Amino acid sequence: MFNIANLTTKVKQQLAPNPEKKTQRGMTMIEVLIIVAILLILMLALYRTLGRDMDKARDADRKKDLKEIKVAFENYYNDNGCYPPEGALDTCGDTALAPYLPQVPCDELGHSYLYLPVANAQGASCGGYRILTQLSILQDPMIEQVGCPNGCGGIPVGIDNPDSYNYGIAEGVPLDQSAASPPPTVPPEECSLSNPCYCCNNPPANCNIYEGWPGSCNGTAYSSNEECVAATACTN
Repeated sequence: MFNIANLTTKVKQQLAPNPEKKTQRGMTMIEVLIIVAILLILMLALYRTLGRDMDKARDADRKKDLKEIKVAFENYYNDNGCYPPEGALDTCGDTALAPYLPQVPCDELGHSYLYLPVANAQGASCGGYRILTQLSILQDPMIEQVGCPNGCGGIPVGIDNPDSYNYGIAEGVPLDQSAASPPPTVPPEECSLSNPCYCCNNPPANCNIYEGWPGSCNGTAYSSNEECVAATACTN
């Protein structure tokens, strides 16, 4: 016999909220977006941390390379009376400086170290040198202590991003030349075979050695090749 009371009870049961079904429902779009946003923030934080760690590792390798280069250059000087010629560090993996350097090092990004020899009366690379690099961690205290917080300065014309060179090694000259006074000029009468000077006669060609010969210096005479390059339009 049809029982209206039983039917009514069953309908109410079907329409009543089911706590178990509610907990099993899918996430709303807002909830999905919140989770995605949290994941993106975590991934960005991880990326920055890993990137900074990689920069620190690269900087440590750069410092290590420069220490090895310094030892090699001093050994080279002891045997040859001068430091290696200009361009000696330009080619990564080059063996031209063996046995002093088995291979010319570069940083992990493939950037060579900028070698700037200093001339004297004995030769174009006999007075000293600067070897510069670019540390990625600008907050590295070594930049402030022994590097160049404002860039090392004295970079030849034509070098990309000259202000980014903030660390290096030097011998015979200051590493940081960013605030250096203008190179001293030399009266032509003080230049001689034993005390040669350097002049930029035909820019952008090389600075020429001036030894007191009449008419061989068309401009200001400088006491070293590096000073001539830094103060004039000559490139070498």
